[in-house]
Amino acid sequence: MERHVKEMFSEMKLKHKVRFLFLVILTIYLVALFLIFAFVLRKQIYAYAIENNKKSIYTIGSSLTAEIEKVNNYSRLLLTNQRVLSYLTGQPDQNLSDYSNAIYGIYDIQNAYPEASSVFVFRNDGSYLTVGKGVTYVDEELFRSEEWMKEINEKDGGFVLRVNGDGVFRTAYNKEVVSLIRNINDVDTIEKVGILAVNFPLSVMEATYEDSLGNGKHFAYMDNKGNIICRDVESAKFDNIKIGSEKFNEKMEGGFFNKTIYCYYKVPKTSFILISYEEISLAENISREVTLSLIFIILLTGLVLIGIGTFISVYITTPIQKLVDSMSYVKDGWLRRVSIKGSNDEIGLLKNSYNEMLVETNRLIEQLVNKEKYIRRAEIDILQEQIKPHFLYNTIEMIAGLSLDGSRDEVYDALETLGSFYRKFLSKGSNEVTLDKELEIVKDYLKIQKLRYGDIFTDEYAIDEGCLHLQLPKLILQPLVENSLYHGIRLKGEKGIIKISVYKKETQAYVEIYDNGIGMTNSELEHLMDDNGKNFGFKKTIERFQYFAGTKGSYRVESKEGEFTRVILCLIQ
Repeated sequence: MERHVKEMFSEMKLKHKVRFLFLVILTIYLVALFLIFAFVLRKQIYAYAIENNKKSIYTIGSSLTAEIEKVNNYSRLLLTNQRVLSYLTGQPDQNLSDYSNAIYGIYDIQNAYPEASSVFVFRNDGSYLTVGKGVTYVDEELFRSEEWMKEINEKDGGFVLRVNGDGVFRTAYNKEVVSLIRNINDVDTIEKVGILAVNFPLSVMEATYEDSLGNGKHFAYMDNKGNIICRDVESAKFDNIKIGSEKFNEKMEGGFFNKTIYCYYKVPKTSFILISYEEISLAENISREVTLSLIFIILLTGLVLIGIGTFISVYITTPIQKLVDSMSYVKDGWLRRVSIKGSNDEIGLLKNSYNEMLVETNRLIEQLVNKEKYIRRAEIDILQEQIKPHFLYNTIEMIAGLSLDGSRDEVYDALETLGSFYRKFLSKGSNEVTLDKELEIVKDYLKIQKLRYGDIFTDEYAIDEGCLHLQLPKLILQPLVENSLYHGIRLKGEKGIIKISVYKKETQAYVEIYDNGIGMTNSELEHLMDDNGKNFGFKKTIERFQYFAGTKGSYRVESKEGEFTRVILCLIQ
C-alpha cells in the first residue's frame, strides 16, 4: 500500500504535487496553530487556576482561623466571669443560687458568640452545668478518663479542638459539633478549678468555604487523625489527597484538556486540615471571543495559502513543466544542454543554470569523492586517538603485576576501574555528554594512572555542582588531563598535582585543568596549535571543543616554564 502511494505520488504532475503539498501544509499549519494556541491558553488557564486555588485556600483557612478566634475570645470571657468562677470554687453542697448565677453569667456573655450551640462548665468534682440550644448529652465516664484529659492538661491554659469532644458530647439529633475545650484556672492561685467546653455546629466550618464553591471546586475539613469532618460533596477524590509534613501543598493530575488540582492546607491555630480538589476543563475556560478569533485566523490563513498556491501554479510550476518537457529526451545519464525559448526571469536563469550545471557535473563529482575520502580519514584518526591501545596494554600488565604481588581486592578494584573507564569511554550514544559524566571518565582514568605510577601525582577537584548538568563534547577533558600527566608531571621528575576546577564567573561557566609540571615557554605556547605530531592530541581536542562552542575564544592556555600549565574551557550556559 505504501509503495503504491509513493508510485502514484511520483507520477503526479508538478502542479498537482504543489496543490497536494499546499493541502498538507495547510492541514499541518492548522493543526499546529491549534495545538500551539491550546498549549499557550492551557498554560495560562492552569497557571491562573493554581494561583486562584491557592488564594481560595488561604482565604478559607483565614476565615476558619477567625471563627476559632471568636470562639476562643468567647471562652476567655467565660473564664474571667466571676459568677462562673464562684460556681467552680464553691463548696460541693453550695446552694442553688450559685448554680443559677453561673448560668445567668453565661447567658450575659452569650451575645459575644451566638453561634455556640452549647457551653459546658465542669467542676473538679465531676459536676457540671450547661447552657445551650437543644439537648446535648455527656459521656461522663469518657470525660473522666486520663487519656481524654491528657492533651487538655498539656495545653497549660490553651485550648484543643475536637469533633464532638472526641465522643464526650452527643446532641439529641446526632448532629456533629466542634468542641473548644480548655482548663479553667483560678486567677489568684493559678490552680485548675474546672474545664470549659464550647460547642459550635459544623455549619460554622462549612460556611467558610460556601462562597468559594462552584466551577468544579470542592472542599472538606479533616482532623489531624485523617478523618473527614465535613465536606460539600461525597467524593472519593478526597481520598487521593495525601497529607505530608508541609503546611501547604498542591499537585495537578489529569490529561491535556482536563486537570484536577489537589490541595491541602494546615489551618493555623487549629488541628484541622483544609483539603480541596478543583476540576478544570480547558474547553469550558475558552471564551467565545477567543474561539471566534481562532476561527478567523484559520480562515484567513487558509485563504492566503490558497492564493499563494494559485500564484505558484500559474507563474512557476507551469513554466517549469515546460522546461521539464524540453529536457525529456535526456535519458540514461547522458546529459545534454537544453535550448528552449523563454523569458529572462528566474525560469530563464534556471535553464542557464541547468546548462552550467552539466558542465560542472564531473568536476563536482570528483570533488565530492575527494571530500568523502577526507572525512573518512579524519574519522579514522579520531578513533585511533581515542582507543589508545598502548594504555590498555600497560594497564593490563600493571594488573598482572598486582595479581602476583597485591591482594585480590586490589586486583578487583583495578579491573573494576578499568572496565568502568572503557565502558564510559567507548559507550555508544550522543557525542555530547553532561559534565558530570565526563568527570567520571577522568576520575577513572586518573585512578588507573595512580595504580600504574604510584604516588607520582595527586588529583584534586573543586567542582561547582550547579554546573554538572552542562553539555560538552564527549572525551574532551580526558585528553587534556593526559597531557597534564605525560607532558607536565612525569617530565618534571617529582610529585605533582593535577587539579580540575569547575566554577561560574558572572554569566559563564568554566572548566580548568591545572598541573604544576614543567610548563611551557612562550614559544611553545605560540606553536601549541600548530599542525604537528607532538600536539596532535591537544589540537584535535581543542578543535572539537571549538566546533561545539562555536567560537575560537572559548578556551585559554596559561603556562610558565618550570612551574605550571593551566587550560581553561568556557562552557555554553
